[in-house]
This record gives sequence, C-alpha cells and structure tokens, in this order.
Amino acid sequence: MNAAPLKAHALSDGTLRFICLAMVLNQPEKFMPSTLLIDEPELGLHPYAIALLAA
Repeated sequence: MNAAPLKAHALSDGTLRFICLAMVLNQPEKFMPSTLLIDEPELGLHPYAIALLAA
C-alpha cells in the first residue's frame, strides 16, 4: 500500500470547494465572523454535497 500523501492539485475542483466550505462552515463559534458571505456556494458542487453542507 502506498502511504504517499494526497496533494491538493490531485483533487477535483468540486472536492476542493467542498473541503473549503466545510472548513469555513464547521469552525468553532468563537472563530466565526459576525457576518459571512459566500458567493454561489453551489457552484461546482454535486446536489448531494450541497445538502450535506446545508445540514
């Protein structure tokens, strides 16, 4: 089994967008800004991934 790390350039745009949105939306309350604007969060995401983030 290959133990080499998976680099970001090997991931699809949709996967990178999901990871970034998940990180931003799931950070602790004390680090969340009072206002957070995300332009077109559904862009490049599968409908199921959007449902997961919305939950």
